[in-house]
Amino acid sequence: GCLLPGARELKVPKERSAYLDFVGWFRAVASHCTVAIAPLRQSEFNSMESDIKYLDYALAGVPAVFSHFGPYAHTVKHGETGILSDNSVDSWIEAIGRVLADPELRSSVREAAFSDVAQRAIRTAGALHWQSALEALLDTEVEAVLAQSA
Repeated sequence: GCLLPGARELKVPKERSAYLDFVGWFRAVASHCTVAIAPLRQSEFNSMESDIKYLDYALAGVPAVFSHFGPYAHTVKHGETGILSDNSVDSWIEAIGRVLADPELRSSVREAAFSDVAQRAIRTAGALHWQSALEALLDTEVEAVLAQSA
């Protein structure tokens, strides 16, 4: 892609390719950022995208503006955990300007997004724990039934 004037390209180091390693590296890099953006062109392919940028930015503590489309339309709470923007130049300029001009908004979005993602991780971890426990129980029961029928 084409970089904006004054921008520099960052490449994720190979040793940071595992997601948890990436988050730590990205958090350090993003600590110098005021706002992040996640534009997403409306297309059938993009409608199937995940909300990974929301997770990345929330964990890095960077308030962000997201396309009001696809995964972000379902995950981001406008004005609370992020800012949603229609896909027009004017809408993006207004949304980014709003975040840059309002330190209180940046702070509240940063905190709410991090809290939302942390709660989501706890729910997911709990669900995985229960899933593992149920699978172990079911495997044990299946093995017991098979042993009895043998």
